[in-house]
Amino acid sequence: LFLIFIKKISPDMAMQFDDEGLAEALREVDREYRPKLIAIVDSCAPFMIHDDVQRVIDELQDEVRAKMVFIPSPGFLGVECGKALEAIGPLIVSTLMDPPEKKVPDAVNVLGFFYDTLFTEAEGRKHGGSIEGYRHLIEGIGLKLHRINAGTYDYFRTAPEAAVNTIHTEIWGYPMAREMEERFGVPWLKRQLPMGISGIRGWVMDLAKFMNKEEEAEKFLRAEEEKIMPLFEEAKKAAEGKVLLVECSRNSQSKYGEMMIYGRLGEELGMKPYIYSVHPVEFKSQRDALLSAEVEGLSHYPILIGPYPY
Repeated sequence: LFLIFIKKISPDMAMQFDDEGLAEALREVDREYRPKLIAIVDSCAPFMIHDDVQRVIDELQDEVRAKMVFIPSPGFLGVECGKALEAIGPLIVSTLMDPPEKKVPDAVNVLGFFYDTLFTEAEGRKHGGSIEGYRHLIEGIGLKLHRINAGTYDYFRTAPEAAVNTIHTEIWGYPMAREMEERFGVPWLKRQLPMGISGIRGWVMDLAKFMNKEEEAEKFLRAEEEKIMPLFEEAKKAAEGKVLLVECSRNSQSKYGEMMIYGRLGEELGMKPYIYSVHPVEFKSQRDALLSAEVEGLSHYPILIGPYPY
């Protein structure tokens, strides 16, 4: 993946679009770096004067070996973080995925990742992450983890071969799952983020019912719950009666449904959850967060009103 950022460098250029300069930059990137994908990203000024980036791509595509995509990205297009993320899912699907040449009947995708071990391992850092947990749950009932929305272009483009999409977090996962269903016919399950005893059981059984693996899932879950229950009961003794503050500022990427999952985990441990650093109006504008709350059967946890960090 090679990114080209477009920006104006002087007031004199403010009403000019150097289409041949962009074309030559694309040719040079293709020639020197041989990427499989080139994404052209603009900023506010070129977008405001309607630089015709897509025309350059269309005219040059037969000449350049890499697939080229234009991602309009001026800051004023997506003021609310959540709204911007809702638009990213369909864009990722339409630009980075290929129609499936085959279907893998026991393959399961997990959509909705933002940053996990595939990234940190590439950077030379090693730590446990959610991917290992999902692999354990999926393989535990006799299925295969096919793709997560992280990794290389070649890895991700074959995601539509899976039998079903499952969700890590709704704000990233739901829009992508909808688009994959519309474009490639891949069905998707709406439960997200398996955390806590009830959360894990609900997520796994939802997948098991769809894949006709209910007997295997019940056996797997009973064994897992038997192993974890002593520690879970010990945690309840330490946490019961305490207040749980669930922070939901810009760092959460507006994943309000995920914050409610943390609230549910707190309730399982006997705690009283409060969500803070999120405006109630912005919360209510996120259809996927509200759908997630309905699917998961979550109550609307109290939101603390106060100064917001953004």
